[in-house]
This record gives sequence, structure tokens and C-alpha cells, in this order.
Amino acid sequence: MTDTLTRRRQAIQVQLTLRAAFFPALSAMIAIGLHAQNPSSAKSAAPMQTFVIIFRQGPPAPTPEERQRTSANVRAWAQRVNTDGHKLDPRILAPENEVRSEQGAARLPSGEWPVTALLFLEAHDLEEATKIAESHPALHNRAIVEVRPWSPPVRPAVQPSDN
Repeated sequence: MTDTLTRRRQAIQVQLTLRAAFFPALSAMIAIGLHAQNPSSAKSAAPMQTFVIIFRQGPPAPTPEERQRTSANVRAWAQRVNTDGHKLDPRILAPENEVRSEQGAARLPSGEWPVTALLFLEAHDLEEATKIAESHPALHNRAIVEVRPWSPPVRPAVQPSDN
């Protein structure tokens, strides 16, 4: 039980630290309204798709200096990405969580780094979205990212009524 509580406390501390590191920068991106201004010329004919960059923060937690440097670097990164014509829509996840499985309460697999943030991004394809994610400053502070296409749920086909 103590080991589980210790791991949960460590996971929450990492999430709080990441939140402190990225929240100011991501909030600034929202506050200044970073929306795509200039479509990239090479792929401008192709429609933009939505992708999500999933952030996981690895241990040890970033130092206050790293958090401050990362915050400034994220703002500059976001402005560059936006200037290149990509919309950004960041979301920071709160450290509190509940994990469930078919059997009820559960826990993340041992060694699994918690998801700390999501960044929705418009790009032409997965390759371009991945290239953008690879340039994110968080990667210099033990974060890892996963890039996935994002789409709305498929709507069920409307069944004709039997009237």
C-alpha cells in the first residue's frame, strides 16, 4: 500500500511540476490568440487535418530553472509554429485522476509516465505533425510526445423508420 501511495504522490508531483512549467506558456498562446495566419506554401493545397500531441513527463521533475526556460521556449516555439500556418489548441491536464478497469479501481502500469498535456495541432499529414512535435521544447526536459490523428466520433447511420 505504501509503495502505491508513494508512486501516486510522485506522479502527482511530476504532473504539478509540468503544469507549472507549461501552463504559463500555453496560457500565453491562448491569450494572444495563436491561430494560423500564413498557410505553409509547400502543402497549402492539401487540407489541414487535426492531430493531437500527447505529452508525458518523465522523472525527475524539471527544476525551477528548467521550468522558466521551457516556458519562454514554448512561447517562442508556438509563435514560430503559428507563423508557419498551424493552429495550436493546448490543454493542461490536472494532476488529480482516477483510473478504472473492468474490475473497478486500477492503476497505471508500472513505469508508465502520466499524460500531462494535450496539444491539438493542425497539419497537413502525420509526418508534418510529427516533425512539429519533435521540435517542441519540452523534449529537452525529459518529456516524451506521442502524435496521433484526431477526428470526431463516427456517427451511427440513421435507420429509416418503419412508418
